Formats: sequence, C-alpha cells, structure tokens
Amino acid sequence: MDTKQIPLLVMLVAGAVTSILTKLMHYELETALWILLAVLVVFYIIGCFLKRTIDRFEAENEASFAYEDGEVIEKELDFPEDEENLPEGPNEGTESVTQKNP
Repeated sequence: MDTKQIPLLVMLVAGAVTSILTKLMHYELETALWILLAVLVVFYIIGCFLKRTIDRFEAENEASFAYEDGEVIEKELDFPEDEENLPEGPNEGTESVTQKNP
C-alpha cells in the first residue's frame, strides 16, 4: 500500500472542513487564515504519525509471512528417547580427571 499520500490527504480534508466552517461562522479573513494554517500544520503531523503507524504494521505483517506457508520451523533437540539411559547421579556416566601436582 502506498502510504506516501496519507499525510497530504488528511491535511487537505481538515483544511477543507476548516475553510467551510470559518466561512459559515463569518470569521474575518485574517483570523480564518491563521486558524487554517494551524489546522493544516496539526493535521499534517497527525497524518505523518498515521503513515508511520501503518508502515510499521505493514512491516510486521510482511515479516510474519516470511516463513514458508506460515509455518514456524522448530529446531529438534537431542534428548534420549528412553529414560533408562539417563545417568542417575551428578557424576555417573562421566569420567573424573585427576591432576597430579608437580
């Protein structure tokens, strides 16, 4: 999805609504233009945050579909298949190495 245009569209829609409302409320031209400027700046910033959020969600979705067929590949662990071969004590099955002091 092309999100490049989102901040501009949000800003222009807010500007159009503001222009119509200031005309209907009979604001003076200078006051209406200052209000319009403030609205355009604020809604451009809101549009940028919206664009960034949508881009982040799209990146997460693309990463989740990176696996083949949506399956997670699990690594098999090497465990003994039967419990009879497990050592019972902490030192059983290991050879102790002793060092001689010179």
